[in-house]
Amino acid sequence: MSPAAQQLVAVYEEWRRETLSEASAISLGDWTEVSVIQSRKVLLRQRIESGALAGVAGSLTGDDELLVRAFVSELIRLELSNDSALESKRREANEEMSLIDSAAGNLRRVQRYAQPTESAWAAYS
Repeated sequence: MSPAAQQLVAVYEEWRRETLSEASAISLGDWTEVSVIQSRKVLLRQRIESGALAGVAGSLTGDDELLVRAFVSELIRLELSNDSALESKRREANEEMSLIDSAAGNLRRVQRYAQPTESAWAAYS
């Protein structure tokens, strides 16, 4: 493997580790950790897009290209899996919010119904 391909694969491997950690944090609902990981991934993307790695992917040939393509394919699969997990968690949160909103509305109606009027209290005096 060429030195340029090794550098690129090293960054992609770091991205892979971050993505797996992100999956774990999503599963646990640790949104602070998800945010921290996503910030680190932004920095990784900047490393890939700038500097020495910027043109590496387009200049690879043969086995190096196949290896990098396989790595990128796996990263895409992992990212799509995380995206799906996030969407599922968002749906669950929205459903829970709907239930909470409904319960709050029911409580307001019960409170209005159950509030004694001034005259009712006067009857006990």
